[in-house]
Amino acid sequence: FLRRHKALVGSIAAVLVVSVIGTIVSLSFALNQAHALAETQAIADYLYNGILGPIGQKSDQALTARNVLDTAAENLEGRFEDYPRIEAGIRHRLGNAYYWGIRDFEAAESQLEHSRRITQEQLGPEHGASYVLGLAYGATGRIKEAASVLEAVVEDKRRSGEDKPGDHLPWRHLANTYVARGRYDEAEQVRAETWTRHYADKEDKPFLPRARIY
Repeated sequence: FLRRHKALVGSIAAVLVVSVIGTIVSLSFALNQAHALAETQAIADYLYNGILGPIGQKSDQALTARNVLDTAAENLEGRFEDYPRIEAGIRHRLGNAYYWGIRDFEAAESQLEHSRRITQEQLGPEHGASYVLGLAYGATGRIKEAASVLEAVVEDKRRSGEDKPGDHLPWRHLANTYVARGRYDEAEQVRAETWTRHYADKEDKPFLPRARIY
């Protein structure tokens, strides 16, 4: 299989390697060289023996994005017990891929919940909130949980004081979530904050309807 599909497997490997590298870059600077090397070896083992190896054995199946994601998720358990923040980062990326890539909201929710739980264990309860986890909760009908996560995301962005492209989206989705729960006054407050924070000084302003008629 690997010989017949060398280019395809190589492309998948490249994508996975880039994703994993993105996970560890922010941590590597804080680790000593020996620790970073051990992490790299653990990641390489996961990549080759936990993902590419099992995929190569499924020669009777069409290779799809779901195959790759499911294989990566199934073989992640227990591989990074000594490196929980690496596992949290990988699960975060898997969750995003499930949500945006193949629109499997329940699988996205599962991976992102696990990532958040690990992050909170490592860094404290105020960490680990994810915008996409809020979206996944909303997509699976868990509106109360969606509101809670999006509130944490928005509060974190308020504390940081930094705005990046797309940062308005958590505010808008939080307002919509409040509407879904009948919390119209709070939805209107968030809508107003969205306008003031993200659009007031821009020439190209979108139309933001009042929260009660979303």
